[in-house]
Amino acid sequence: MLPLFSFPSAVKITANDGQAYSAFLSRFTRRQHTLAKKVKEDSRFDDTIRLNSSTDVASSENRGYGSIKKNTLISILFSLLFYHCLELALLQPVYAGCQEAREYSRKYQGTSLLVMYDGKIVCEAYDNGGAANQPVELASGTKSFTGIIAASAVQDGLLQFDEKVARTIKEWQGNRIKEKVTIRQLLNLTSGIQTPKAAGNRASINISYQQSIAMPVLDEPGTKFAYGQVPFQIFGAVMLRKLKGEDPVSYLKRRILSPIGIKIGGWRKAADGHSFMAHGAQLTARNWALYGEFIRQMGVWRGQKYLESSLLKECFEGSKVNPAYGLSWWLNRDMPDSMRAMITPLIRGTDVRPISGLFPPDLVFAAGVGAQRLYISRLEKLVVVRQSKGIRDSLLNRRRSGFSDRKFWQALKS
Repeated sequence: MLPLFSFPSAVKITANDGQAYSAFLSRFTRRQHTLAKKVKEDSRFDDTIRLNSSTDVASSENRGYGSIKKNTLISILFSLLFYHCLELALLQPVYAGCQEAREYSRKYQGTSLLVMYDGKIVCEAYDNGGAANQPVELASGTKSFTGIIAASAVQDGLLQFDEKVARTIKEWQGNRIKEKVTIRQLLNLTSGIQTPKAAGNRASINISYQQSIAMPVLDEPGTKFAYGQVPFQIFGAVMLRKLKGEDPVSYLKRRILSPIGIKIGGWRKAADGHSFMAHGAQLTARNWALYGEFIRQMGVWRGQKYLESSLLKECFEGSKVNPAYGLSWWLNRDMPDSMRAMITPLIRGTDVRPISGLFPPDLVFAAGVGAQRLYISRLEKLVVVRQSKGIRDSLLNRRRSGFSDRKFWQALKS
């Protein structure tokens, strides 16, 4: 256990990773001025003690404080001490684990590590060629944007989560099984539509909206979980038609990202010119963290509500088939081992499971190949970004990066 009044020497507090501590000092200074004013006001009381001029505190007489009430002095000292202890106690666990988490991430080609506590950056590091101004491919971490696009569209009256896809994709009308598929089932990956594995399969990775719409249905909607690109591309086609030709990413920028100051470094498009929905977004660690903070604040940014919290909550509800996956977000819920084994090994590296004392019970996260991660916990006031340069290696060699969410969080909480 670390001493209460010292920050871990292993973590260097800089302008980049010490914003929370700076904010604390600012609040601490303001409180000192407030209490000093109270001291001055209380000096008129007769029940006073004269400060010994030989002490440091006695110099306050020279600043015009004069005599102060004894009880007020004691109250001030205890108030300042309590405030100081509370702030440091809250920040210390985050600082303590930053260096260990950084070392673990760096070992597995990690390029960026950023931790936000209660909206403030408390840890930020770049390794293996990473930099603060360098956008990184999120791979399947991109998928989490589709849930937010859908929630925004529901709020804007464009669609409903349980609306039939065939209402917009007219080509599906008349197909007995496809007519049953809902928007919700597309985004929680239980649509039953065939979705070829993307690992090493360029045709699957680059599949267009129209090609996705034409994919056959293999299972009754809502009965099986199948991870892949196709359902998200179909959702992109739905949004393109709902928006009368506006690209879904353009809508996302206009509706959410630009108003809260998030800049996209790039977003890959298919041969038909439409943005990929399952992968392709490129963001810096700070911009991805801002997105995470917006989610943590449940759609509110600087006092303005951009998204109803009730709609966001729907994104974090798993299906009966797979409780560990919501509407484009991974959740801290248990998943049958048989189902976990069916998921492509590139994603199976997400070894988050409900383990008491390790992962926050309300943890939601976006995950991409190469162990790109965005973790969010409202309970612990945390947003954590981890990025790497391991995407190409993982895809070409069809293997996991070796990164473990469990070991990363053990390091972060050490």
